[in-house]
Amino acid sequence: MAAAGNSGVNNDATPHYPSSYDNPNVVSVAATDSKDVMASFSNYGATSVDLAAPGVSIYSTLPGNTYGYKSGTSMATPHAARVAALIKSNDSKLVDNDPDLDKKIKDKLIQSVDLTGLEGKTVSGGRLSAARAVGITTVS
Repeated sequence: MAAAGNSGVNNDATPHYPSSYDNPNVVSVAATDSKDVMASFSNYGATSVDLAAPGVSIYSTLPGNTYGYKSGTSMATPHAARVAALIKSNDSKLVDNDPDLDKKIKDKLIQSVDLTGLEGKTVSGGRLSAARAVGITTVS
């Protein structure tokens, strides 16, 4: 996982590293706000940024053993990492010695997005969805 960057620029035109590496083990993550639209600061890219995840006003740990709200693609990226772990732990067909494991997880992350509306802004055109990624269609 790699944060797409917080300069509000198109990574297709101005690559941001490490998020712009075109490797199966790099998932580039943009940030969305509470209205599920691209955060104003978030980098984007129709071919270089894979998906978006919540990244504005995320409650997190802070220095000094405290908590507070932070914003950034670095706040969105851990959401995608958690869902990647859920995908792997929930799919018995995904095994550690599979040479295509990273690609399979990345593909599933991209294919399971919801709230499309980020077309032209990310490869997937949508926002991360844990429920869709692990095959849950309803929550009781």
